[in-house]
Amino acid sequence: MPAPSAAVPRLDRILAGLRDRRIHVLGPSGTEGSAVIDFLTTHGITTIVAHDLEPPDRFEATVERTHRWLDGSGRAALLARLRAAPILWRQGPRYLDGLDDADVIFVPQSWLRHPQNVAVRAAAARGVRLSSMTQLFFELSPGPILAVTGTNGKFTVATLIGSMLAAARLPVVISGNDRTHVPVLAALAETRIAALPEVRTMKELGYPATSFTAGGVIAPGNTPPAAVATLEKACADATARAEYKTIAARLNVEARYLPGEAFRKLFDADSVENAEAIRRSGLAASR
Repeated sequence: MPAPSAAVPRLDRILAGLRDRRIHVLGPSGTEGSAVIDFLTTHGITTIVAHDLEPPDRFEATVERTHRWLDGSGRAALLARLRAAPILWRQGPRYLDGLDDADVIFVPQSWLRHPQNVAVRAAAARGVRLSSMTQLFFELSPGPILAVTGTNGKFTVATLIGSMLAAARLPVVISGNDRTHVPVLAALAETRIAALPEVRTMKELGYPATSFTAGGVIAPGNTPPAAVATLEKACADATARAEYKTIAARLNVEARYLPGEAFRKLFDADSVENAEAIRRSGLAASR
C-alpha cells in the first residue's frame, strides 16, 4: 500500500476550517463558482449562500453558455446538482443580500469588474476572508504547481508544458481559464465525478491522496444507556430513509449507518492514519 500523502491531513484541515462557517460563493452560473459549490457540497459542506447577478429565469442559459466545455448531458447534470444542492440562493435583484454575515467569500477572478461588488470590497476591508477556486486548489494540491501568466498564449504554453510532462510519464493535470478547461478541483475527489468521467483523480495520477467525510452524534459520557439507544435508533432510522439517501447521493457520498461503538473504531482508525500521514509528510516531529 502506498504511503499516505500529505494531502490527506491537508484536505482534512482545510475542510475542517470551512465546516460550520458562513460561506458565500459568487457567480455559480460561471465555471469557478459552480466548481467551488460542487467541491464543497461533495464534501458535505452546505452552509453556503450562492449569489448570482443573473436572475433565476436567465440562470440556466448562462450556465449553458459558460460551460460549453461540457457536453449537453454534462451541463444538464451540473444544473441538476446546483438546483438540488441544499444551499441558499440570492439571484438577480437579491444579489449579495445577507453578505454582511459572511465568514468566507469565494470570488471568481472577474469579481472586480462588476460595480455591484462594492459590498465585497467593503467586506474584505472589514477583514472577511476572500478565497477562490484557484486559491482552494493551491491549498489542497498534493503536488507541485507550475503557473503561467500573460495576456496571450498562456494556456497554449501551459498545454505544451503539460504535454511534455505527460510524455515524460509524470502525473499531470492541465487547467486554465480558456473556458474549455476541466475544473481542477474535480481531480481532488475520491472517485471520478459522474458528470466529468474523463477527469482522473489524484490517486489515478500517482498521488496517494484520499478524502474522508463522516458525521456523528456525540453524547456526554454520563448519558444514560437508554438515551444512547434512543439516539442510535433515531440515527439508524434517519439514514435508512429514502430522502436521506437521495441527499447523500447528490453530495457524492455513501449513505450508511454505524452504531456508536463501530463509529468510534472508525474515528480512532482514521485518527491513527492521519497522524501517520502527518509524520511521514514531515509536518510534525516523530514521537
